[in-house]
Amino acid sequence: MNNNEKRNYILKYKKQIRLFLLLLVLSLLTNIWLFAQNMKYKSDLAQMSAKYEEAEARAKNPQLDPETTAKIESLESEIQRLRLQNEDLENSASKRKNSGYAQLSQEYGDFRIKVDGVNVRATPGLDGEIVDQFNEGYIFTVYDSKKSGDTLWYGFYLNNDDTQYSWVSSSLVEPFEP
Repeated sequence: MNNNEKRNYILKYKKQIRLFLLLLVLSLLTNIWLFAQNMKYKSDLAQMSAKYEEAEARAKNPQLDPETTAKIESLESEIQRLRLQNEDLENSASKRKNSGYAQLSQEYGDFRIKVDGVNVRATPGLDGEIVDQFNEGYIFTVYDSKKSGDTLWYGFYLNNDDTQYSWVSSSLVEPFEP
């Protein structure tokens, strides 16, 4: 094959090569993101476990007050939630590794608001205090989900420094895929 034929061959398949490279980069970035999320959840789980052990040690004290009991129960549920999220991420990474493409759980990941004027609430359900309002196109990351009546609500952090979730109805959002 002479140089002119090589050049024509490269030009002929230039779009396919670019598409392949773009997909390869997207796959790499997705793997990096999944790894970072997995590390974050493992870190969160370790922190919660340490807090739980500390609270459990205090709980063995015969002078256990109701506030400490409530903290222990809250930490137990938070640890369980983090373990489940970590399992979801590990399963997603495993599927990605085995199939070449991973899809995040339908209840966790990035979502986009479908309509204008969506109320963001402090607790899941229509009785939750309205803390903000989103318009169509706003993208956010879901970390939890809960049922209130017949409606599924998605929990997410409104601000990076938040420690409690804000909630939006699942019927007003759709999965976001860049």
